[in-house]
Formats: sequence, C-alpha cells, structure tokens
Amino acid sequence: MVNAVLNQLDEEQIPHLFLNSDQEKDRDKLLGEKVHTMAQKLQLLPYSKSNQFRSGRVQPISHDKIKPVHLLCPTTFTCTTATCNPRSLLQLTRDRDIPHTKLIIGTTTHNKVPVLTGKCPTCDTHYTADHERFMDHEDNTTAKRLYINNARYLKVGQNLWVDRSFSKAVMNGMFSFHASSQAYAQFWNNSFGITTNAITLRHVWQTFVQESIRTVAAASSYSMELLDNLPISDVAEKAFDILGQNGTIHAAIPHSCSECTHPYKATVDINAPNPPVDGMDIDAGPPSADTKMVVLDGIVMGPTVSSNFIIKYIHLFKK
Repeated sequence: MVNAVLNQLDEEQIPHLFLNSDQEKDRDKLLGEKVHTMAQKLQLLPYSKSNQFRSGRVQPISHDKIKPVHLLCPTTFTCTTATCNPRSLLQLTRDRDIPHTKLIIGTTTHNKVPVLTGKCPTCDTHYTADHERFMDHEDNTTAKRLYINNARYLKVGQNLWVDRSFSKAVMNGMFSFHASSQAYAQFWNNSFGITTNAITLRHVWQTFVQESIRTVAAASSYSMELLDNLPISDVAEKAFDILGQNGTIHAAIPHSCSECTHPYKATVDINAPNPPVDGMDIDAGPPSADTKMVVLDGIVMGPTVSSNFIIKYIHLFKK
C-alpha cells in the first residue's frame, strides 16, 4: 500500500510526508511505520492487543458515505468588473431560499445540489457558475449576460446542470455520428439514465448550443455578451452572427491535404464511349489552380425519412 501511495504522489509532494529530521534512506519503511501508527491511533487494525482478530473493526469502504459534497458556485469570489473596486461577493439569496438542482457529472447524476449566486454590492453584478449578469453601461436599464468560456458546469434546464465532460460528449456525438438531439437523448437514457434521471431532447439541444458557443468563443479569445434571458433559438442565432464569421471556418483556412485538395478537371473522370483518336488535337486550356473542398454550414447528409415524420418533428418544436 505504501508503494501505491508513493506512486500516486509527485516528487514535490512526497517530502511533505516526512519531517526534516527523518532520514532519506528507507522512506518506504518509514512511511509504512507512520501508516501503521496512524491505524493504531484510529483503532483500524483488525487485531487487538492480545492478537485476537476482530472482524467488526474494518468494514468495506462505502463510496456513498465518502462522496464529496457538490456546490454550484461562481468561479470567482471577488468582483471582476473593470470599473468597480475589487471586493468580495455577497450571497444573493437567503440560506432558506437557496435552490437545489440536479447535476450530471460524466454519467453520474447527483440530486439536491445547492446553487449559489454571488452579488457585488457596488455594481450589482450577479455571478453564477456559468455566466455573469450585469446592467448595460450605456443605458443602465438593459440586463445583459456574459457567457463564461471556462465554466466547469452549464445550466441546460430549469432543474438540470451538467459538467463539461457531459457537454463535450454531446457535441462530439452530434458531430461525429450526426446524431440528432432525440437520438442522443434516447442513447443516454438507455445507457445511463433511469426514470427519475431521464433527459429530454431539449436538454441535449441546450447542451449542444451552450458547449458550442463556449468552444468557439474560447478558440477566438472572445467573451460573448447577449441580452439576458434570451430563448435558446435566439441565442444560437445571435451567436452565429457574432462568432460565425459569415460561415467561414478560420481554423480550416490554412489546411490542405490530399483528401480535400485535388487538381482541377474540366470534365468528369469517366470512361467515354468514344475515346479520342491518337493525334487528335485537344485544347487542354490554360493551367488551373487546385480545387479545394468547401464545407457548407448546417447541412448534414443522413438517411432519408418520410415526410410525415418531418412534419411531426417540426410540430414538436413549435409546441
């Protein structure tokens, strides 16, 4: 066990386990003696002083009893407004009014997780785990929202938060497998969810939009600000206007490979029924530049479906 503990620690952390007076030789033996002494003090050894085995002293480890307590709180404890003097944040809600929500970390669902909101008493900016709410400095009456790019948790429903590993899995699944929101929600519910922890296609779509906005904004070193409490459809539209760059994927501009770049051809490469005779003059034309593949935004080719299914799908989003 001592070797396993030392293997999990860094070289900078190991010296903290020993005193300055401890000898550097036989550190494994010395640490083993420390662990044995600690087990004696805590009465965790299965043998008594008379060397009698007592099975009741050591119980199986229960992960439910040692699991951490999760809190959804702001990423900062001081006000970050440039025009405000930095000071500590105050809790916005009273203790009895603190809301509790459901939190998905990876594939594990945690219930009754407290959600804390901080408030700056000077500039009245509200800080949550995934965004900041402040008044527009121009008119001081319009509430705006700043989306935090490095937020660890995202709110995707009225009573549901998710961590970034879950949101990245949603985005990668929809990009890699062309999965729809309904297909991914069904996959997650069948694999990890139960009746009380099921997610809906609206949760998946909200997660996809929130994660995509932060991923693109972080790559562009941009902090996106929108009006507060916008519908998710307006958020996606405004985000595309700000971050879409007119449909150009700037990360792909310098890219070139044999898969997406080919020499220009005036005609399709097929076996013609009457191939040209040797010696026939063929106007090859001037040399042309290579042709590069163009990615069209928002088009995904998938299996065909009936028109009745599409009509029902559209009506579902209109409700």
